[in-house]
Amino acid sequence: MNINIFSLLMTLIFSILFSQLKLKVQYNVKRKKAFGKQNHRLSLLLKMLKNEINGQMKKEVKK
Repeated sequence: MNINIFSLLMTLIFSILFSQLKLKVQYNVKRKKAFGKQNHRLSLLLKMLKNEINGQMKKEVKK
């Protein structure tokens, strides 16, 4: 039981960190169009990670 709560807290913390990082990437995309492609790839990667974390959190909640 304690392990499930701990892992849920860790995934929550990581999802918050990734969402903050995604906001920074989106800001950089608006600010600098020259590096748009690279930042776009980063934002896509962060979106994939966020979806994975949300999936893991849903699995934890279902348990």
